[in-house]
Amino acid sequence: MSATLRACGLGWIAAFALVVDAQPPPADATATDGTPFLHTSPPVLGGIRIHGYGELHYNRLEGRGGAADKDELDLHRFVVGLGADLSDRVRFDSELELEHALAGEREQNRGYLQVEEARLDFDLNERHAVRAGVFLVPVGLLNTMHEPTGFYGVERNPVENRILPTTWSEGGIGLAGDLGGGWRYEAWLHSGLNIPTGSHYSVRSGRQKASYARATDPAATVALAWSGPGINVGGAVHHQRDVAQGQDPEAGAAWLWEVHADLRRGPFGLRGLFAQWTLNGAGPRAAGADRQYGGYLEPSMRLTDRIGIFVCFN
Repeated sequence: MSATLRACGLGWIAAFALVVDAQPPPADATATDGTPFLHTSPPVLGGIRIHGYGELHYNRLEGRGGAADKDELDLHRFVVGLGADLSDRVRFDSELELEHALAGEREQNRGYLQVEEARLDFDLNERHAVRAGVFLVPVGLLNTMHEPTGFYGVERNPVENRILPTTWSEGGIGLAGDLGGGWRYEAWLHSGLNIPTGSHYSVRSGRQKASYARATDPAATVALAWSGPGINVGGAVHHQRDVAQGQDPEAGAAWLWEVHADLRRGPFGLRGLFAQWTLNGAGPRAAGADRQYGGYLEPSMRLTDRIGIFVCFN
């Protein structure tokens, strides 16, 4: 699979997003790559935490090289989250998401309603906890913290949309915590992908989202990250023995690895990420999908606390 270099940002695309974000910032404001594991927002209603956000997108795109033009307004996401401290050591958190404003049986309806997270955290001590339920897989910079105020632009970048693929949630159990010295880890056993036959082995099409998820072959993900003043770096490895859950004899095991960095010095920032899937089996090889990879670099500059400019090479 070939890689291409493309520039996107101001001057290449005219787009606008109106974002309503009612979620307080994480306690560790420097941790932009996920794992807000031992931090929770304060209760706001009788011990219940409420958060959420919404995205109303307007895109006006000029297609080139065979791509179609796009002039569209879309209530892309509407998210409401509820959480509560059940005891001094047990917490519950959840998110319910409606995409594209409508969900149901309407013929032209492309929207859907889903439970993105529903999980319990059990503190083992001040630094380590067990999580069980439906959670976001800790890969990349955006999957675990994908709120629109956490990245530049209107739509999420294509690498963290299709290669990783954000937003990716699974059901399972695991362990996470703080190793000290800025190091954090996560290790999960969870439901895996179920890439359907005829999808050209698209990883994104294999997300099961804990909905009647086939669990013939579970998956495992391990992530490690380090953060310091103005810097977050990390990576993850993911493995599954059969990405088709026994339904495609030409599909086999899968490995994903990714590395990422988020650097900031004053108003200047630089993000970078590279991720690669290796899909075993005659089917992925014949489709040219046995290696799926991508990366990006995103230099940026903040003009104010809420306004910045950026360019993305991916």
